[in-house]
Amino acid sequence: MKMAVARPEEIEKAMVIAGILEDVDSNTFPRTAKGEWEESDPDHFDEDDLGHLQTFHERLMECGGLWRVALGYAVLTDPKNRIIDPDKSYLELHPRLLEGLRAVDHPFTYWPKRLWKGIWDILVEGWNL
Repeated sequence: MKMAVARPEEIEKAMVIAGILEDVDSNTFPRTAKGEWEESDPDHFDEDDLGHLQTFHERLMECGGLWRVALGYAVLTDPKNRIIDPDKSYLELHPRLLEGLRAVDHPFTYWPKRLWKGIWDILVEGWNL
């Protein structure tokens, strides 16, 4: 599957959204869309305060969407795409990609010697058609 790459500002906004959600989860008043707090912001977030909820909603809406960031991550980590190793608990390239990179980075030690001999023979002697 192909997916448009999230722009750097979209990734930055996604990080701010994650921060806002983390703030509210820890009962801290949510940061602004710029990732900062205003001087007039209270220290604690009160989920029963309609004004706090409205500010929370407004600050989330100022950030924009997460669509390309979230879908891009889903495409990147989808096991069918074989980009990321599904057996790891962290992001690492899929073993087939690592193997391909080794072949490109170290062609003379990776590929069979007879293949290189055949290529050398063609380069030196030319094609014998």
